[in-house]
Amino acid sequence: MNISVTNKILIGLLCIQLCILIVLFWPYKLGENSLNTFANITLDSFESLTIADSNSNSTLIGLVNNQCVLIDSENYPCDSDKLNDFITLINKFDEGELISTSPDSHRTLKVHVDIYERYVEIKLTSGEVVKMYLGTTPRLRSTHFRLADSEKVYMSPNYTNSKFLAVANDWVETEYFNINEDFVNSFVVNNQRGKNHFVKNETGDWSILDKSSSESLNQVKIKSVLSKITSISLRKPVGIERKPEFGYDNANAIVEIYGSDSNGDKFSYILTVGSEYAGTESNVNDVLFYVKATNKDYWVLVPGYEVLEIAEVDYDYFLK
Repeated sequence: MNISVTNKILIGLLCIQLCILIVLFWPYKLGENSLNTFANITLDSFESLTIADSNSNSTLIGLVNNQCVLIDSENYPCDSDKLNDFITLINKFDEGELISTSPDSHRTLKVHVDIYERYVEIKLTSGEVVKMYLGTTPRLRSTHFRLADSEKVYMSPNYTNSKFLAVANDWVETEYFNINEDFVNSFVVNNQRGKNHFVKNETGDWSILDKSSSESLNQVKIKSVLSKITSISLRKPVGIERKPEFGYDNANAIVEIYGSDSNGDKFSYILTVGSEYAGTESNVNDVLFYVKATNKDYWVLVPGYEVLEIAEVDYDYFLK
């Protein structure tokens, strides 16, 4: 079989490219103590952790009185067990395999200062700061990473980017407000379309005070709203101090909830659905709203699908 000169040249170039790739990316084990960066990171030496991802999400975590907190959310409590797990995980990165020594590989492997999957910054009480980029996932349970002050790229031992959580709700208890809806005997929804006061009768059906009896109302829709106002999950805690952008003075909805618990003790809560969040960070492409419950210290961001029905319903919506 005759091969043209052009094809011979192309085959030769392909072989050269393959050889270059093999040299750049062939993994080989580190020598002893070749990477001794993460061993000093312990709970005692830890001061703070910043994790950012490629979707504009960023979380700053610290310790206050040995409690894990979200520093940029006015020290909202986070899961200390997850911080312990993170420190255990990061210690094992000293066992990584060297993949490349060339800066030309940084963009391809997504460990570049401008192109990365995760940016991680760990501050220690000693003043030392460990900065690293995490990139592509070459195997099911591994990821490429690079220390910010080095051109060398390594492959992590059995850990992927999914373990490096840059979204706040991955670090906290996502249940923000929750009460048993069966204990509620009345509630008021006051939004920009009007005010409706719902009252439950002895049979468990709902009427609207001074407007409609239970027979003329769609009970399924009322119970749908009740379900929304008694169980709210957060996307991100914001802070304690109320700010103008939260929309308290021009709320989308204010909900009053009244009832008695299993011991017969009466309770009342007020939920404020404030302004739509104008920021860009989110782990999904949805609308977020500022929300505050009177039994909670913190304002939080809540997905629109949890509160839009509360903000948009009017009297006619509940009619059969």
